[in-house]
Amino acid sequence: MSELYLGESGFLERMREEIEPYLRRYRRQVKFLGQEKAMLCAYEYCLPGADKCVVICHGFCEFAEKYNEIVYYFLQKGYSVYVPEHRGHGSSERFVPDSEMVYVESYGQYVEDLYCYTKRLEKFAEPHRYLFAHSMGGAIGVRCLEQHPGFFEKAVLSAPMFAMQTGKYGTVIAFLAAAAQVAAGNGKKYAPGQSGFVATPDFKGSSCVSESRYYYVFQKRLGNRSYRTYGGCYRWVLESLLACHALMKKKEREKIKIPILLFSAGEDHMVKSRAHRTFAKGTKNTRLVFVPESKHEIFHAAYETRVRYFETLFTFLETESMR
Repeated sequence: MSELYLGESGFLERMREEIEPYLRRYRRQVKFLGQEKAMLCAYEYCLPGADKCVVICHGFCEFAEKYNEIVYYFLQKGYSVYVPEHRGHGSSERFVPDSEMVYVESYGQYVEDLYCYTKRLEKFAEPHRYLFAHSMGGAIGVRCLEQHPGFFEKAVLSAPMFAMQTGKYGTVIAFLAAAAQVAAGNGKKYAPGQSGFVATPDFKGSSCVSESRYYYVFQKRLGNRSYRTYGGCYRWVLESLLACHALMKKKEREKIKIPILLFSAGEDHMVKSRAHRTFAKGTKNTRLVFVPESKHEIFHAAYETRVRYFETLFTFLETESMR
């Protein structure tokens, strides 16, 4: 096993005492304008002399610091790293009074925000540019690839949200229910099963296999109110379902020409893995890697799984080309 990747034992101590001080040497927090002049935040880690970089497109209810471990690995491998925080997340502007609610008018806003950020990076970022996108960020990233090609050379999609798990009611019923609630003026109310931040840890119900990584992120939320986005409203559910439908259209998938590495988790209770297979078949250069023993956050799986995951990722970025 590679000595680069952190194990379970002593993880929290190493992050606080070694990794976070290292990251602070390279990190700068910047503000930029997204669509309709939304004030958004990004964390940028510029590595001197690097000729390659990765943009991390985070998932639902996440924030830039959740990716500290991953940023560390990319820096160690010679990449600069850029992590914009979506509107309504982290230190970016919110558009509802409840700072713990995830709300968006349309996924087009997420997509155009990401595009605005890549336009900013064009002025100074490294010439070789890659996308790493997780979960909801996968849906946002793919829509950006479909609508604004040319910035990224390759993309890594980690358990992307191409089809949501909607529980016992199924996708159609969930869509109709969300649409009805939005039409009734309840778009800014929490959807069933969603709520504000709960300050009681729930590792067993989480998307992590690594307990230490779960508690690392949980402690970040406890320490920073900006990190407590926790539940989606009816409008977010409706727009998410619409975005998933749009990005999976055959004519949209065919617009993507760059190589893609797509990881799909076998124990995922957040997104549907069958949509990953459909997507891979509908694009010319997608390599699908199924990880049967992992939950949704594959980068927070067991040690052996994480090592295979990162080694596959870096091999793809550094050596593989279009088939």
